[in-house]
Amino acid sequence: MYNDDILYTAFAEDDVIKITGPEEIDQSKDTYPHNYAKTSYNHARKERLDDVVFDYISDEDASPEQFYSELKTSVRDCVEYFEKFRDRSQRILDLITNDDIVRF
Repeated sequence: MYNDDILYTAFAEDDVIKITGPEEIDQSKDTYPHNYAKTSYNHARKERLDDVVFDYISDEDASPEQFYSELKTSVRDCVEYFEKFRDRSQRILDLITNDDIVRF
């Protein structure tokens, strides 16, 4: 996409705002302006993960086995949580696609 209507386009790259003039803009880059929120969220999510890992590593009372066990439990909890939504979604889809089973 060539954008000659806008004299300057601002986008973030490695937390630095760069100003560019009219040029060929690669919309697939995470740094393209409309992708900035996604890039910022991805960066913030990674920082939250880093904080958790650092917390376990730096806590003298937390063992590697505790970290492993609690991480595994957290992932299992997520699986269980999302299975409920999968089951509910499947039931709704069944109702929509199979009119003969709708009984209220």
